[in-house]
Amino acid sequence: HSNPKYQLLFKAKYIWVLVKSKYPGGIYSYYEANFGKKITSKDCVDIIGKYLTDNKISGDITINFAPGLTCAGRITSYGLQKNKPETRKYVVWINDGVENQFLRKEGIVCLFDHEIGTHYYRAYNDGLQVWFADRKKFGLRPINSTELLKTEEGLAALHTLMSANLDYLFLPALLYCIRN
Repeated sequence: HSNPKYQLLFKAKYIWVLVKSKYPGGIYSYYEANFGKKITSKDCVDIIGKYLTDNKISGDITINFAPGLTCAGRITSYGLQKNKPETRKYVVWINDGVENQFLRKEGIVCLFDHEIGTHYYRAYNDGLQVWFADRKKFGLRPINSTELLKTEEGLAALHTLMSANLDYLFLPALLYCIRN
């Protein structure tokens, strides 16, 4: 439903080829090098608890494991009352199926850098701003606009690599190649 843009396709293919050449064992050898050994959702609990405590948000977010989630993780919120951001509650949903390549020792932290470091902090901060209840009044796009979502996901892709062992934007490059 969008017009593909090809100006970054060469760079995306370069990253893809580079990672394939450095990790000839396949994509799973890349995941292991970047995110560590696979762990279970039960093993994640302590890592997640430490992450939330270190970021001083341990009481602010509920964590739920959801097999079959269509992505590795997702954050949702509920309970918002107009002009009362303190009533908003957040839930991070984590796919605990075998297909989730972030269920790894370092990978779970990378996933939380993505979900918490980008989406939670942006949403929480946005809720504190004067424009939150009426973005139109301040000439701002709706929070679910395509432009804002693209920007936020771009930042989230970068945040995903903050705690990673490697700094290749392999997953965004792969998605870019697939979509174009």
